[in-house]
Amino acid sequence: MHQMNIDPKTFPLTNDMTKPSSSEHLSDLLARNFDQLTFEDYAPLFRQIAAIPTPLAPASKPLSGGVIQFWDRDPDHQILDLLGATRRRCEALGVPWQSYDDASAEALLAAELGKTHVEVYRKCLHPVQRSDFFRYCAIYLNGGLWLDADVVMVADPRPLLRSKVPIFFQRTDSHGGLANGLLFAPPRHDIFGEIVEACVANMLDEAFFEEHAKTRNIIALTGIQVVNRTVAQRVHRFLVGRQTDQLPPIGLIDDAGYRAFVQGGAAYLGAPLAYKDGPCSWQDWCRQASGNPLDPAVQQQLLRRIPAKAPDRRR
Repeated sequence: MHQMNIDPKTFPLTNDMTKPSSSEHLSDLLARNFDQLTFEDYAPLFRQIAAIPTPLAPASKPLSGGVIQFWDRDPDHQILDLLGATRRRCEALGVPWQSYDDASAEALLAAELGKTHVEVYRKCLHPVQRSDFFRYCAIYLNGGLWLDADVVMVADPRPLLRSKVPIFFQRTDSHGGLANGLLFAPPRHDIFGEIVEACVANMLDEAFFEEHAKTRNIIALTGIQVVNRTVAQRVHRFLVGRQTDQLPPIGLIDDAGYRAFVQGGAAYLGAPLAYKDGPCSWQDWCRQASGNPLDPAVQQQLLRRIPAKAPDRRR
């Protein structure tokens, strides 16, 4: 999608969605205050960025972090196999790899960000939400490439790990919105700093938290809605005041590029992923949002996955 001069044999990208928006439509979006835009308005902004070529840094540039993954606790044999496959791929390429669980994630947040961020992590309603919040924090702190634990990396990540700008995955099946299963940024990048702080603000605003917790809407609290809004605001700002010699603020990968980079866990293992049909599946947990109460056994399973009391450490 984003023309980043990556060797197609290493990381093939396509440009199916790089056609810029019409100048009339784009002018209308840029003339409006960002707060007046809706989610549907973000995709044209992203497409405009996708059409701007941005070269990656040369191969001599050091890598910005490594590959980061997470599973809250007690991964089953399938998840262990998938994590192991990505780890071995990284080792073969000399790329750092780090996997976190609840304990190590909390330890990193406590040591580097402090009590407030640990509080937000512990306030998350589901392991998926903790994973969302932690990935933004980990990328902000150390840089690196985030991959979900239920996929296997099959391409060489080093071109991405040398990027000067954050990389996001733009899905064609969600109105051109950004997903968060693949994310990259150099260390301490301000876009990820803004994403982290937006999540913190959402979680600590009790009225906002309660409103969305009732409907299990973690997407609005710490999920892709936060990512899309934060990135779209930065893109809008760039396009309004763009200089000809200025790098665009982000790079984008489309569906084809994503599929060239990772293989789904079920396809890799040749079997469905058991966790998706288990008591802690995302689908089961969300049933309460549609008015169907959770089965008591499911609720107990979720409660058992909430980590023990976090250490009370400050910066």
